[in-house]
Amino acid sequence: MLPKSEHVQQVYYAGENSLLSTGAATSNHERRLFIECSTIDPVVTREIGAKVKENNRGNFADAAVSGGPFGAANGTLSHMIGCDDGVLDKVKAVVGMTGKSLFHCGPIGAGITVKVINNYMSVTNMLSASEGMNLGVKMGVDPKMLTEIINASSGMSWITLNNHPVPGVQPDSVASRGYKGGFNIELAAGCIDLAMKSAEDVGAKLALGKASQETWHIAKEDPRCKGLDARSVYRWLGDADE
Repeated sequence: MLPKSEHVQQVYYAGENSLLSTGAATSNHERRLFIECSTIDPVVTREIGAKVKENNRGNFADAAVSGGPFGAANGTLSHMIGCDDGVLDKVKAVVGMTGKSLFHCGPIGAGITVKVINNYMSVTNMLSASEGMNLGVKMGVDPKMLTEIINASSGMSWITLNNHPVPGVQPDSVASRGYKGGFNIELAAGCIDLAMKSAEDVGAKLALGKASQETWHIAKEDPRCKGLDARSVYRWLGDADE
């Protein structure tokens, strides 16, 4: 599981001693199973899957994950799987060791496609929740009370329920631990980039995409956010000193 498309390409075929450039294909190639869990460009994922088949090196599946570091530590990740039907059970046997929510999304590339969509919605929602909370705090509303009402209303989301962007609202949230750990802000910016690239590839409109992309890329360079969890965008929005 690597950060970017170019890193995955290096591992499979573009780098020295890459997986597809070393050794010869053998009669037991069917036993080999390549499972790619990186969140990268779906076009690159399909390209690598095709190269695995062309080189007769085994079977390939993409099995992007959702749940972050905490889901990984607790074995509760969700896997979005893209693979041929014939190898689905083998893929599930492996990724099932890290999570039990396993979804077969379709052929190779379908899993990461679903992940890119999920991440676009999640990161955009994280920004929206941070904006709403910042607005409330600046207007003098108690953030705990505001959160309680939002979580009983239509503004509720996974972010406001489980990992709040405002320090002190939820004692176990990343925000309450100085935004250390969790899903870092650089990855959030990368998620928006992938979604925008995918939208351009297929001609889909993402009305919120451009503004969100600009915000994440500015915020990730802010010293109050850089290298920290993505929820630290709340600091940038509020121009807070903490």
